[in-house]
Amino acid sequence: MGGASSKNIKVMIVGNADAGKTTLLYRMKLKNLKSSEFSTTTGFNFENVAVPGSKQQLAVWDLAGTNERQRYWKYFYEAVRVDVLLFVVSLDQKKKLPEAAKLFRFLRNEERLRDSLKLICVNSDDERDFFSKSTLEEVGSALGLTEKNPHERLLPINAISGVGLDSVFLAIQDYYC
Repeated sequence: MGGASSKNIKVMIVGNADAGKTTLLYRMKLKNLKSSEFSTTTGFNFENVAVPGSKQQLAVWDLAGTNERQRYWKYFYEAVRVDVLLFVVSLDQKKKLPEAAKLFRFLRNEERLRDSLKLICVNSDDERDFFSKSTLEEVGSALGLTEKNPHERLLPINAISGVGLDSVFLAIQDYYC
């Protein structure tokens, strides 16, 4: 369906600061994290990630999510074909949901990202006060997702424990196989 080669799929991980992007990257790469404590990304992280049970490789860029760094994302996706946009939203940052929604709507309409598979990874660490969390429905509604769009999928995950990570790999395989 998508335009990626069957062996090397380019993935860009973005989202607000502290949403869990780097934790997600290293959970994908290492499977078993010894620590979930990462410092704030100031530029980007890059890893090649093997898709479990497949010969496919993911070339994954995790871009810094601070407001001052977001303006540089465009230079990246204008220079590199992005097959999969992994947009990470933290359920634990309910106050940041409007900002995340605005950011996602902007990226969704960027010419260079229109054909990319957009996986919205709704991340939760399950350790914070329930009332401070958004729900999956609130995230989907805020981001303007519809079930009819095969290029956009909402996936609940826990980047720290790895719960839901299989759904990310399966969505990529389903789309590109």
